[in-house]
Amino acid sequence: MESKISRRKLLQTGIGAVLLGPPAYAVGVEPKWLALERLQIPIEGLPPGFEGTKVAVISDVHYPKNISKGFVDRACGLAMSESPDLVVLPGDFVDGHDRSKRVPNMRGLYDRLRAPLGVWGSVGNHDVAMGERQVLREIARNTPIRMLANEHVILRRGGDSLCLAAVGDLWYGVVDLERSLGGVPHEMPRLLLSHNPDLAEDLAPGRYRIDLQISGHTHGGEVLVPGLSFTPSKYGDKFRQGLAAGLSHRVYVTRGIGSPRFARFMARPEVSLLTLVRSPRP
Repeated sequence: MESKISRRKLLQTGIGAVLLGPPAYAVGVEPKWLALERLQIPIEGLPPGFEGTKVAVISDVHYPKNISKGFVDRACGLAMSESPDLVVLPGDFVDGHDRSKRVPNMRGLYDRLRAPLGVWGSVGNHDVAMGERQVLREIARNTPIRMLANEHVILRRGGDSLCLAAVGDLWYGVVDLERSLGGVPHEMPRLLLSHNPDLAEDLAPGRYRIDLQISGHTHGGEVLVPGLSFTPSKYGDKFRQGLAAGLSHRVYVTRGIGSPRFARFMARPEVSLLTLVRSPRP
């Protein structure tokens, strides 16, 4: 269920937006108005044991840039309220523009996260800019998140299997699909974590089986006003948010929960819940 907002809170939000205007709303209201986006994703040949698997997605935290520990905890609590089978965090745990270049202490930040199939993450461009090794060390030391970089794990449920893979950041890191997916049987469905959604368009079709890529990075455009919207993608608004068909494969792009530019307008921070369902073979 989407995070509950009382009638009083909604009334206060509406009055504030009217009295203070869109700029005040974009800075003071929407960045704190957390949404839960649900979507069913059909996967060809999904094993029966993974039918109905719920995947919670939390991305683009950019901690601590314009985001509090309490807000991250709210996002984690919202994800956990759906009892996910799997939790994934596709990058930008920190904000790489921090001039101090000090990786923030993440102790207690993600303690709520747990799932039967694990809590997994991949790096984003800001994590690499801050210092990938240092960020990975902090995540390993103080969070329950297990990071993947150009590698995969085989998730098992009963006698069935599902591949979860991840690549490095498309802008600043190394993307090696052969290392990520090499050796995985072709008949096994695969989920791929890639912080940048553009990978789904950049790859040649048919070279690798990827049933669904899960990405962040674009923040939903952040401020959806002509002339102000910012979608950091070579492909314009194609990968701004939601489920899209890339040249190579499908990708779900979450708007993320952080607001590093201090504003959101028509692009609420988002926790995503993707439910995998079996799609019959053609």
